[in-house]
Amino acid sequence: MQRLTELLHDTEGEAIFDLSFRLEGRVPSVIGHVSANLALQCQFCLKSTRWVIEREVNLGVVASIDEASLLPEPYEPLLIENEKTTLSDIVEDELILGLPLIARHSVCEMAAASSEEEGSPKEKPFAILAELRKTGGK
Repeated sequence: MQRLTELLHDTEGEAIFDLSFRLEGRVPSVIGHVSANLALQCQFCLKSTRWVIEREVNLGVVASIDEASLLPEPYEPLLIENEKTTLSDIVEDELILGLPLIARHSVCEMAAASSEEEGSPKEKPFAILAELRKTGGK
């Protein structure tokens, strides 16, 4: 899972999946569940934080974009190129989709410190110029 590994703080942990491959009417499908407890890098303090991913998988196997648009409502398209894919690619895709846009601790010391700074009055660098403009430079 090279693509997922590049997004992690470290590779400790495990992914658990339960997937079944079936034919639902005329739609070949992959149905199941993927979960993992991954180590990400908090974007505030840059330390490791744990992120739990729980995803339901409901994929309809398609060979083209046109087929994807014809899938019934509960399915998301799984585009199979060259008529093959691997199980690890499916699991990796689902885990990547479950990652947050910005990883951070639920209560991060750095985030709390920056929000306290936002609450304090800020020095306005052009306040002196504004005052001079009002008084006409006197």
